[in-house]
Amino acid sequence: MTNWAIQLAEHWKKCNGIVHAFGLVLYTDSHPHIKKVVGDNDYWAALDEISGPKWPVFSIKPRQGAVGFPDLPPGYIGMMVPVWKEPRENKDILEAFGLQSTEGLPKLIIFCLGPNNQVLVHQISLKHGTVEEAYASLKSAIEAATTAINDILPKNSKNPEGIYAALDLTITSHKQWQLARRGWDIFKFLKDLRP
Repeated sequence: MTNWAIQLAEHWKKCNGIVHAFGLVLYTDSHPHIKKVVGDNDYWAALDEISGPKWPVFSIKPRQGAVGFPDLPPGYIGMMVPVWKEPRENKDILEAFGLQSTEGLPKLIIFCLGPNNQVLVHQISLKHGTVEEAYASLKSAIEAATTAINDILPKNSKNPEGIYAALDLTITSHKQWQLARRGWDIFKFLKDLRP
């Protein structure tokens, strides 16, 4: 499966000093705070500074999906339970990165291109309640990936399986830390409710 992100990654793989790992911020119009962070030159420059020169991060805004009723052929009766309807234009990007739909966005996708155009993917969900929260979430995710990428030796910078494994350790740790923080926030909220 070839799409513009993979073609861009193939181009960047030829550059000296680039670790063969790439970031992709995926968001839609229903994530205005992520859109603001990605579209603002100052925020983007700060994120570029965090990611450093070893791995590029791109962004894309796929077409917005929507909740609707299922399409039934004429003469059929079915339950009118709302279902997610994904625009056809998103098919390539979703298939390339193993996503079911745009319903779970925004995400930072970190990917490596393996042999035979195999795409090795990590997904980090992003918070997007406010501009500050969106920036902090994106910054934290990029910092975690950059830490792993900066630890990769130059001789291993073109080994996609090794890069993927190094990222896996760091990203798993990052996700567990985010989960623990969320649990602590819930605990504090519940504790404050006590009389």
